[in-house]
Amino acid sequence: METVAARTTLFSLLILFLVCSPAVTTIPKKTYPSCKKVAAVAETDPVSSTGDAADDICIWVDSLHPEKSCIIGTDKNDSSGSLTIFDLSGKALYTEPVPDANNVDLRNGFSFFPGSTVPLVVTDRAMDSAVLFFRLRQEPPLLQRLAVDGAIGIVPYGICLYVSAASGQWYVFVTERTGTVVQALIEPAGENRVSLTTVRTIRLGSICEGCVTDDANGSVFIAEENRGIWRFGAEPDDDSTNGLLIDSIASGRITADIEGLTLYLPVKNRSGFLLASIQGGSFYAVYDRMPPYEYRGCFSIEKGNGIDRVTETDGIDVTSFPLGQDFPEGVFIAQDDRDDAGTQNFKLVSWKEIRMALGL
Repeated sequence: METVAARTTLFSLLILFLVCSPAVTTIPKKTYPSCKKVAAVAETDPVSSTGDAADDICIWVDSLHPEKSCIIGTDKNDSSGSLTIFDLSGKALYTEPVPDANNVDLRNGFSFFPGSTVPLVVTDRAMDSAVLFFRLRQEPPLLQRLAVDGAIGIVPYGICLYVSAASGQWYVFVTERTGTVVQALIEPAGENRVSLTTVRTIRLGSICEGCVTDDANGSVFIAEENRGIWRFGAEPDDDSTNGLLIDSIASGRITADIEGLTLYLPVKNRSGFLLASIQGGSFYAVYDRMPPYEYRGCFSIEKGNGIDRVTETDGIDVTSFPLGQDFPEGVFIAQDDRDDAGTQNFKLVSWKEIRMALGL
């Protein structure tokens, strides 16, 4: 039979256990917005290097012959890295050895001499703190390397081009792991040679890689990986200290790492969209391209059409130009961290499917 003394002793021991035991804290599971699901309709050949090799892409549109448009992707391996050109079916057409090629961007219309313009391609290489330029050609070599005078003075991590609508001047923005962003003027310096002159420095608080510019509106968008997405004026005399934080991890809509950024430019009466790769959540956030940069939702690329799911994306790019039956409203392209067929590659999604999924 249990006595009062026994019950008192058990109660005392229970109180002692509760007082002396370490506190147990229940951490709520982090939740993110419910993203719409889309599927890729094509994928590129895998890059040649193993491990974390594929990183970024850019799209070159042939407006006269859309079917001849192409994709340029990076392989950032220190020894066997490259820039590879793929067609819209994902087939590799040409590879230019560029060890440690990380991010890539391009613009049409660069002029070495009056009356003649060429597509200009730029990539960054951390191993020797270099910014490399290439001329995109119609015949081999499809990428012709240009000589570069001048240096940016930082170890590059990300890169994007800007062509000023106000002045017609060409610039490159280069991001760094420390949060420093350098803007440099690009000028022709003779046949197949360009010069770089640093004109401005922006300093954010932590690691930055992805960036994209809006030429028409004079904006540069920068991804601070562990904080949020910034907007600054892109002209060299714009404010470099008071950027607009469009969205942050604190909002609960996005999470680290925030990687690639790209712009879907206007079509008809739509103003266009800013897209961000949310690597930590394996999804993509969509915002209005124009102020107040309203959040429009998110999507993920799931398994479908015989192509595997896309996860932990680095670089992204998009175009609104119609590119045939598979891409009637343009194409969105994303790096895939784990490709079922082998090494990393890039996945192509019809923008029409994204627009319909999000009701844009």
